[in-house]
Amino acid sequence: MYSDFDLLGGFVVKLVPPTQGRPLREALRRLGFTTYALDLAGVRDKSDLFGRLHGALGLGELVPGVPTGWDGMSDCLWQRVTLDGLTNAALVLRATNAALARNLDMIFQLAEVWIQLEQAVCEARREAGEPPFRARLFIEHAAADEPAE
Repeated sequence: MYSDFDLLGGFVVKLVPPTQGRPLREALRRLGFTTYALDLAGVRDKSDLFGRLHGALGLGELVPGVPTGWDGMSDCLWQRVTLDGLTNAALVLRATNAALARNLDMIFQLAEVWIQLEQAVCEARREAGEPPFRARLFIEHAAADEPAE
């Protein structure tokens, strides 16, 4: 089982084995996180990744089309967090070795955007006297022969 520090302390991005997927999601639920799951299987480029993010986070409710650049995606994530009043949000990326290798640069960029989102929302909320925002990104990593839970 995950402790609160395992989920909330230290780094914003954490790698977990597939056998811990269910306990991770349960712990996030218990801690009040809104969790968005994203399977990276078949993702080949930024357009694929953005399409998955757009669907998983329900961004179609906020913008008519899928963003084409990181700035546009960042703006959409900001809107999702602020309009929903989220205080805790987690992205759980499911990936095999092949998906990680193929998408590693994009995963790093997504992590950077997610971390910057947390910092920007926290700063804006601090100035407004509102509760902070915590963003976490988990990579549920499975080798090709290991099924995710």
